[in-house]
Amino acid sequence: MPFILSPAEDSDFLELMRVFWISFEDPYQASCAPLKEFAAAQLKEYKSDPEITWLKVVDSETGKIAGGAKWLLHKSNPFANPPEEPFQATWYPEGPGREFVTQAVLGVLMPRMSRAQRPHAFLHIAFVLPEYRRRGVAKLVTEWGVKKADELGLESWVDSSALARGLYKQYGFIFVSEQSIEPKEPEGLSPAEKEEWIKTRELMLPIETATFWRPVGGKYIEGVTVRPWEVQ
Repeated sequence: MPFILSPAEDSDFLELMRVFWISFEDPYQASCAPLKEFAAAQLKEYKSDPEITWLKVVDSETGKIAGGAKWLLHKSNPFANPPEEPFQATWYPEGPGREFVTQAVLGVLMPRMSRAQRPHAFLHIAFVLPEYRRRGVAKLVTEWGVKKADELGLESWVDSSALARGLYKQYGFIFVSEQSIEPKEPEGLSPAEKEEWIKTRELMLPIETATFWRPVGGKYIEGVTVRPWEVQ
């Protein structure tokens, strides 16, 4: 097999985050925090939270990281208690740009947050370098997560593009909803702040996402399998 999948090690994070950024934005977004700072923050979170698993997929011929993923394995309801501090997109500098990205991220997450009020696995991030796409990297990280979820008796969730429906269907995910995210401009912005908001909006939009759910074991029968969030 040309690819090797394994949990990321501390020494992988700078390169893993570089691959992550390139997979979504090449060149890097100028408004993001420096790569070293971003990688350090992700590693700190990883080491402090046992529910997080970062995966790397390595090209066995070159030793190059081809892609990766971040799975969250919640053994209890992660939304049972409100967070100590409201979520903020801290990888963006303070200002309207950060507010826009914060609203956008929350817009993507809310469909799951409103339905998954119980233990579950969540594919938070999955990424593949352009030159490695359609070669099975995404399947490797998805397969790892659903297998782990089944071992733990957890249902699974993923937020992705609707175009990925075919991939996730292979692993027992069903389509739940589709969202078009449009952050609301804050009131009282100065002319300079308004300009920053508009520039961020032009950079980020459109944001179209879909939410997928997988019951434990991936066995879903339409009209028979109960979707837990629909139970009164």
